[in-house]
Amino acid sequence: MLFPSATEKFLQGLPSAGLPKPLLDELFECIESYATLDDASAIAAYNPSASLRVSKVRYLLFALEAHVNEFYIFSQRLDALLTRLERTYRSSEVSAALRAQLKSARQLIAAERSSTVALRGRHVHQRRYFDNTSPLRRMSLDALRHPFDYPAPERRLWKRIKVLELRRLRQRNHTALRLLKLAFIAINRVLLLPHGAIIPP
Repeated sequence: MLFPSATEKFLQGLPSAGLPKPLLDELFECIESYATLDDASAIAAYNPSASLRVSKVRYLLFALEAHVNEFYIFSQRLDALLTRLERTYRSSEVSAALRAQLKSARQLIAAERSSTVALRGRHVHQRRYFDNTSPLRRMSLDALRHPFDYPAPERRLWKRIKVLELRRLRQRNHTALRLLKLAFIAINRVLLLPHGAIIPP
């Protein structure tokens, strides 16, 4: 898994001790959520084996919806990390500079993620992201209603849909990388010392 260099610099500069556990917990959640996005996109690219007893349509639907939901979680974790950093350094001499950098980062992050977060938000409380208007969902429902005589999805249509959706997953992963980069560039500008260590709170 590839992180932007700004994230790598922050991680390498962390002291082995001295940062409060709540901050490290938020950092872990943010990184783990990004790793899950990467995993979901890899899982979606494959078809399940017959021993799994899950149709390839439902397998792909599950992975695609999990990715949309995880992107939303990732964006929330990133917000929580920036908030925790601001609170952790509230009494530090770098507080004002960090607050200004984080404010700018939040504005850029909000603009970058708005379309995906809004997309997920429009559906999650009422219906699934892939509802009954989706060709994939219709294939899935037909397979459940007629498990013995349901013909396999038409190959060209299936391939076309899968390629398109995998491209969207990769685009969301690229967006997540940009969000990490924006956040950690803002942090590094204030907290990363010339010799590579992070200023303790």
